[in-house]
Amino acid sequence: RAEPPRPAPAPAPGPSLGPVVIGTKTFAESYLLGEVFTALLEDRGIEVDLRPGFGATQIVFDALLAGDLDLYPEYTGTGLLALLGETPEGSRTQVWRRVQRRFDEEFNVSWGPALGFENTYAIAVRRSMADSLGLTGLSDLARVAPQLVAGFSPDFMGRNDGLPGLRDAYGMRFRRVRPLLQAVKYRAIAAGEVDVIDAYSTDGAIARYDLTILADDRRFCPPYEAAPLMSRR
Repeated sequence: RAEPPRPAPAPAPGPSLGPVVIGTKTFAESYLLGEVFTALLEDRGIEVDLRPGFGATQIVFDALLAGDLDLYPEYTGTGLLALLGETPEGSRTQVWRRVQRRFDEEFNVSWGPALGFENTYAIAVRRSMADSLGLTGLSDLARVAPQLVAGFSPDFMGRNDGLPGLRDAYGMRFRRVRPLLQAVKYRAIAAGEVDVIDAYSTDGAIARYDLTILADDRRFCPPYEAAPLMSRR
């Protein structure tokens, strides 16, 4: 009696690259985008190691270059100013193309497609103070800054698109600047412990604490489109 044909042996598995390691920065929108990236990849059967709150901009970027992360959510304006040290000029599309080309040439990492929204740095004050002092733009704030206490995140205090850039563009000099973590800033300004904070333009806490965003009337800030920044492993 003839034996049934034996099944062909399964092909030997190729080398495993392991899970895709996703990092995030230490603020709410970055946490959320990390979860979105994770869900999209896992829905396609890709294993993910999500590491939320990995660190500030330079920390997560260095981890990407070192191979400790495979991708993280970033913003084009941050890439342009904080990581490349370039000047804040150009349209949203022009800035995306500039960072895509420069990061490819210098770091061998890629910007993914823009996610369709922008989240720029913003300077916020209590609405009552904006009304009483007649503050509508950052030029107005520069006029009264020597009387005010600012509370800024450490990341903002050290970046060219943060406090150093504000000083250059607007001559901004505060009576005092306090370093405050993201989770603390809104409570501090609501309690009157500081007068001015840095915020992100999509923060829900802006409305919650009845804050006013002051216009960047000298167009200091570049476009900040969200996009995944990815290694090429």
